[in-house]
Amino acid sequence: MYEVLLFENEEYTLTLDVTSGSSDLAVYVFKPTFSWGSRTYMDWKANNAAGGGDESLTFTADSTGYYGIAIINENASPANYTIGVVENASRISPTGLDGAEVSRTR
Repeated sequence: MYEVLLFENEEYTLTLDVTSGSSDLAVYVFKPTFSWGSRTYMDWKANNAAGGGDESLTFTADSTGYYGIAIINENASPANYTIGVVENASRISPTGLDGAEVSRTR
């Protein structure tokens, strides 16, 4: 199980990159309010690729807090993988910037 701090009303993309092996990996994301249970109680999931395939999902955090990420090996085959979670750029284009570079700091 992994945890990542996410911020309310921000859109994120989670990627699961299988770097070697043939595991059929699934990724499950749980909100900060989740404290126990099984993967059937997940808030978001990605399990579309076959063995050795990468997974990704995009979602919007509805609260600020530590979100749980579970990686499940569906076929018990060995694999190495990396996980990435990135905050997506604003979905609303700002006006009046005339191509100026915009940065954001938290």
